[in-house]
Amino acid sequence: MWVYPRPRLVARSTAHIVVVAVLLFVLPGLVSISTAQTATVQSGTTTFTGLSTDVTITSVDLTKSFLVFSYTVDDEGPSQFQVRGDLTTSTNIHFERVGAVGSPIVTIAWYVAEFTSGVTVQRGNDPHNTETVNIPITAVDLSESFPLISWQGAGSTWNSDEGLRAQLTSTTNLELDAALAISDNVNWQVIEYNGAVVQRGFHTLGTTEVTTTEAITAVDLAKSFVIVTNTIGGSDFPDDLGIQAEFSATNQLTFTRGATGPLLEIYWVVVEFTGDESVQSGSATFGAGATVSNIPISSVDLSTSIAFLSHHQRGGQGNVATPDNPGHVW
Repeated sequence: MWVYPRPRLVARSTAHIVVVAVLLFVLPGLVSISTAQTATVQSGTTTFTGLSTDVTITSVDLTKSFLVFSYTVDDEGPSQFQVRGDLTTSTNIHFERVGAVGSPIVTIAWYVAEFTSGVTVQRGNDPHNTETVNIPITAVDLSESFPLISWQGAGSTWNSDEGLRAQLTSTTNLELDAALAISDNVNWQVIEYNGAVVQRGFHTLGTTEVTTTEAITAVDLAKSFVIVTNTIGGSDFPDDLGIQAEFSATNQLTFTRGATGPLLEIYWVVVEFTGDESVQSGSATFGAGATVSNIPISSVDLSTSIAFLSHHQRGGQGNVATPDNPGHVW
């Protein structure tokens, strides 16, 4: 079994389309080939208007548990909309932003999964005050491992320093890259999942491109998901910076945004399960003024299912050209 957040598909666009890649896992307690076995899945929602909030959970083993969350916030300032989350103790989740007086409400959906075997999790925090930071980790099997990150920023506009890319560059190194020297605060997790097959790579969405494709080794789409992180080559608006990442064929990824804009350098990870795990995926379109989309899915066991978004766990693409409020695309 596994855990991921059930994202509330909420987009605060007032007039335009947001397309969001959504993935849903259904994982049994024992899998036939994979060795991962889940002990508990905890989930919930929380809101806050200040700088931080804490959520109490039932005690977990931090070396075998990970956090995933998605959120919405209606503000164009990175100090307001960039939120990081971390399992700070075995019984506590901490969410934080830089924020300011009169900060808008943040609405979060979170999941914590704890495994009894087959999954190992490393985590940490980095102040990230240079463009590239290399973080030593205990050696992992790259063919079964992938990173997850969240971070807070202090900027006033969505700019180059609001993009962050996480990549495993060796069995013992996690690299965090930004396009500018920044002073953000990054929470990271490296997950090693026995029995998974992981592909990874880089892709560039050029300044004249709205959509591009990347060839991959063919996967079973009923058992696979994709996650992307990226750096940003300049400041612009949600139509330029929001990315939709999805499978367009068993052997191809497609990356799409709403309009041409700054160079986006994407690090992608494709995870394919080899046991009894299953995945449902698709996209949702938000029409003018819509903030919620309800998506029919095949019946699942909620105690063993999770949902999340493919771009930084929280985003999609849209066509809002102003202001640069990311609420239009996550």
